[in-house]
Amino acid sequence: MNLLPIVSIWFIAVVATALLILLVYGSRQLIERNVPQRWMMILFSLRVLIIIVFVLCLLRPALSKWREEKLQPTLLVLADVSRSMSEAGGSGKGTRFDETVGVLLAPQGIARLEQAYDLHCYAFDDSTRPIAPDTLASIEPKSESTRIGQSLESAWNQYRSSSGATASKEAARVLLISDGANLAGDDALGAAQRLGLRVDTLTPAPGHDEADLPALHIADVQSSNRVLVNSETRFRVTLAGRADGEQALTATYNGKPFFEHSITAAAGDVETRVIVTHRPKTPGISRYAFSVTPAAEETMPAYEVNVHVVDAKFEVLILEDTWRWEFKYLRRVLEDDPSFNLTAFLARGRASYVQFSEPERGVSLAGFPEGPAEIDWFDIIVLGNVDPDRWSRRLASAIADSVVERGKSLIIIAGPDIGRLARVPELGPLFPVEIGARTGVPIEGPVSLQINAEAGAMPYFSVRPETHQMLPAQALPPVDRIYAPIRKRPAATVLLEAQQHANAYGNLIVMAEHTVGRGRVLYIGTDTLWKWHMYGARDKARGTLHRRFWQQTLRALAPPLAGSDGGNLSVRTDRSRYTAGERVALTAELYPLEASAAVKIAATVVMPDGQRLVVPVTPDPRTPSKRIAEFRVFAPGRCRITTTATRNGELIAESVTTVDVQAALGESDNIAVNAGLMAALAQATGGTVIDAVDQETWPTEPETAERTVRRVVIHDLWYNFALPLLLFGLLGIDWLLRLLRGYF
Repeated sequence: MNLLPIVSIWFIAVVATALLILLVYGSRQLIERNVPQRWMMILFSLRVLIIIVFVLCLLRPALSKWREEKLQPTLLVLADVSRSMSEAGGSGKGTRFDETVGVLLAPQGIARLEQAYDLHCYAFDDSTRPIAPDTLASIEPKSESTRIGQSLESAWNQYRSSSGATASKEAARVLLISDGANLAGDDALGAAQRLGLRVDTLTPAPGHDEADLPALHIADVQSSNRVLVNSETRFRVTLAGRADGEQALTATYNGKPFFEHSITAAAGDVETRVIVTHRPKTPGISRYAFSVTPAAEETMPAYEVNVHVVDAKFEVLILEDTWRWEFKYLRRVLEDDPSFNLTAFLARGRASYVQFSEPERGVSLAGFPEGPAEIDWFDIIVLGNVDPDRWSRRLASAIADSVVERGKSLIIIAGPDIGRLARVPELGPLFPVEIGARTGVPIEGPVSLQINAEAGAMPYFSVRPETHQMLPAQALPPVDRIYAPIRKRPAATVLLEAQQHANAYGNLIVMAEHTVGRGRVLYIGTDTLWKWHMYGARDKARGTLHRRFWQQTLRALAPPLAGSDGGNLSVRTDRSRYTAGERVALTAELYPLEASAAVKIAATVVMPDGQRLVVPVTPDPRTPSKRIAEFRVFAPGRCRITTTATRNGELIAESVTTVDVQAALGESDNIAVNAGLMAALAQATGGTVIDAVDQETWPTEPETAERTVRRVVIHDLWYNFALPLLLFGLLGIDWLLRLLRGYF
């Protein structure tokens, strides 16, 4: 039985008390009218029953029960409908579209797939949209761009959104039908691995030789936007295209070379990834530039990335009422990491705490923190299994203010007392999930986990860099127990889900995060992550899986810090390289954080042809300290973006950044079949390269059979009118009896 109160519990209690008082008053009137004792008891009991049913209506009870469902394995079919698919196929029997999509739509193709899988079909070029399989044949391939990586992610997210609570607990299998002409240059391999998708590829026969492929170029560079001085900074560089003789990847730091790598693995049309590491020595905005030398085309500019380097340590506060193994191992991680200063309080009695360390930023805590003066020193606050009744009420308010107004981060590690913490008025709204009455009752495991697709772009679950990939969707060890919330808040991002446990809203949430005001909050619904310490081989550089998770998570959640000069204007674009016609997204942030209306941030763009464009910069609705802007680029060349911050008309900071614009390539500019990329996608994800002619290679034998899952079904007694009908029925009986007996 669950309770979903229509109004607050306190209001219900007041109403019930008032009704009981009226009941006593009415009974006295009946006594004064000399009503027989038998009828007195009947009428009194009837009114008591009416009050009970009325209170139940306000409490809105709901019955829950488990229901078993059978889920068929899922297959997402992605069909390339870009213009290159209209080129003649290598078999000479029609176009590339006919050689692939035509085979799919044949009765022996689509029928076999529909028997084996829950089939979802999508057409893609520079966008992705769901379609019915029987309408695919009527599409004319004509778009001038293809984004394979983006299409994989979009199709997976669309499937998840449309399927809701019935979404598969396993990453879906994908049948990708394409010639591999990925002109947008997005990281198709990285997207597939990040999402944990198994990709089977169907490629038309090559009709052109390798000389038609584009020259070797840098397709993408991924890195952290903010790092600490002398900390290792990793860049994941994706190379694509045809290598021409001896070529090398070179990198510079603020104009000085620091890295060179010979390109020997970039054979033909296969994407290649190289990990570049560097330790920046100077705080401020550092510029990294990556290029291929010698360049096949002299006009091919370097790929530039800006990184904000800060010279500071992050202060972490842990509050815990219970000696848990998670506390022990997290404390060990923080004490061993030079990027963090740890202060921890562990309860040992009703009003007694053990303090394990002190912050180094010039403050000495004489005891347990009680208000803003102590909380303001910390950048990240970790709340364990705590009883907030032990605290001063000022502390909860100070924590909420530090997150919402000052941009600090909060991590909540659930335990049996999670319900008490969520009921604190100041803290409850900070949660990225809704806490229910039974959240504090653990679901015992082992509980298998699955990384949500939305978490793919976040650094929490990155693999060690030498593997050159993200963790697949189901690569994490199980946990012993979870404290499952009801569902996520509207703007929250689910990071981890339970594979074999679900409720009416979908898979049970194990980990979720969101932005609140200027800060971020992470909910961890288990206190047994410490067991990851014992799984897998140890990385000599970064330690166990448990250590890597916490180090990556704490760095991702750490709020921006000012450099040694006391302030910087950090300006970032979503990419460093664009194609003519694309939109540039710009984000500006002033350190220390400034959300005051007195601070004005403006951006001026000088286009490659000399044209000046003043771009409106507006506050980010989700993070007021950030300012965002958008503009479109059309002419090839280098754009110079000058961003200024002023306070009361006085210049306080300025930043100059650049982006490179390449001419828009049409599908007809590169008509080669990129069979290497398609094969690499299949190989890297555990998929199969499908032969259009050989039916035995088609994915008609699912790796997993139909799965039986248990879901919680909630029957709301209010909405099925059971309680309202009972209430009105009792009121009618009471009114009728009093009318017939003349007791009004």
